[in-house]
Amino acid sequence: MKQSPKPLRRTEFIRDGLSPRIQLLVIFMSTMLGCSSNPLVHRSISASRTEATPSTMQCVVEKQLIQHRWRIRQKAGDQFLYGYINDKGEMAIKPTFDYAQPFHEGLAWVFDHGNWKVIRPDGQTAFKTRAEIRDPQYFSEGFSVINVGGKVDFVYTNGGVWFYIDAHGNDTIGKRITTIIDSPLKDFSEGRAAFRIDQKWGVLNSKGEVIVPPKYDKVSFCSEGMAAVKSGNRWGFIDRDGHLIIPIQFDDVAWFSEGVASVSAHGEFLIIDKEGKKIPSLSHFYSTSDGFFSEGLAAVEMPQMGMVPAGTRCVECRAILTGLSYGEECENCGSDIESPRRLGYVDHGGKRVIAPRFSQAYPFRQGLAAVRVGDKDTDYWGFIDKKGSWVIPPKYLDAPERGFDRELALVALPNEKDPANNDEPLTAYIDRTGRVVWSERTDHLP
Repeated sequence: MKQSPKPLRRTEFIRDGLSPRIQLLVIFMSTMLGCSSNPLVHRSISASRTEATPSTMQCVVEKQLIQHRWRIRQKAGDQFLYGYINDKGEMAIKPTFDYAQPFHEGLAWVFDHGNWKVIRPDGQTAFKTRAEIRDPQYFSEGFSVINVGGKVDFVYTNGGVWFYIDAHGNDTIGKRITTIIDSPLKDFSEGRAAFRIDQKWGVLNSKGEVIVPPKYDKVSFCSEGMAAVKSGNRWGFIDRDGHLIIPIQFDDVAWFSEGVASVSAHGEFLIIDKEGKKIPSLSHFYSTSDGFFSEGLAAVEMPQMGMVPAGTRCVECRAILTGLSYGEECENCGSDIESPRRLGYVDHGGKRVIAPRFSQAYPFRQGLAAVRVGDKDTDYWGFIDKKGSWVIPPKYLDAPERGFDRELALVALPNEKDPANNDEPLTAYIDRTGRVVWSERTDHLP
């Protein structure tokens, strides 16, 4: 996932109540789906280079995504090897790689016999690469961040030189930075990328020109023409040209999606527009997603209303509550009866579209959203449509926040042979009907 400002209430992918093995499975799933880390000694480049705009980059990306592959991992002797399947679950690129990244924009980095190389969807090498490449990042808007000469530890790549290469392996941007630790270059988004020099972040364009000199403590990726910037302990927003549009004033922010962003200031949760104005019809909702809206709907927390279900106990004194409504007081100890908060979906006007019945809900992607029902020990994931109807019933131990990656989604299936033992579930790709097209037992985890 791209570098972003600290999300307001980002739902943890690893949840309470899961065994250590299942938690490892969740990490494995997020790795399979493509979580990625990503950073300059200033160097001039030819002024004749044309800057890639979001619209032109979109055309390039759409052309390259005609053919897609999904990453898989299989046990081979005493090790795991990586390969790729097609949308039918058929092996497209045999698992021969020590490690492999997901395909982005028609290209994927794979680690093969001690060296990194880039392959196309047909499995062929896209271009010649250096032997000393370290920690390459997936391609974004035609560019990939790489390190040359660094040393990789468990978390960071230390030392070496960081720079961008294009889809042909060329250093066309001409920006290079030598750092002691961590990447000082971030992925491109909407023709802009953040870079770091001496612990301060700035913004450059796809020609390598500095749009914003390094002066901020943090800079997010660009979303809908806006990027969040942090100075000290406060956040604000700049546009693609580096102009400060919304003053630095917030304690926390998320990125803009469909014209709005969730922010917090002085303990108050707000939804703002691109002028920084509060949207009253939405600001009383509590969002659990980084981007508030997706495909016209936002997953938000809403309190339960009405009578307390029979058999419910008071949180404070554990007395059974009878004939009471949420908001009233417990007759035994006098404490307020707070309603459990469930997630549903609202539209841009704040109107409830899908009732709050989920313990966790992710944004809509391609018309479907992954949602979780039940409690900590009995919860399962499924997929709903925009009417709230089940398209794929809840039966999965886990599901990705990004939902379906085109035709397929990566999920965790319970152990059918021993339903009470979910320490050895299946990692599976499913299609949009819920049919399993590929699976592998995950009793051997990285």
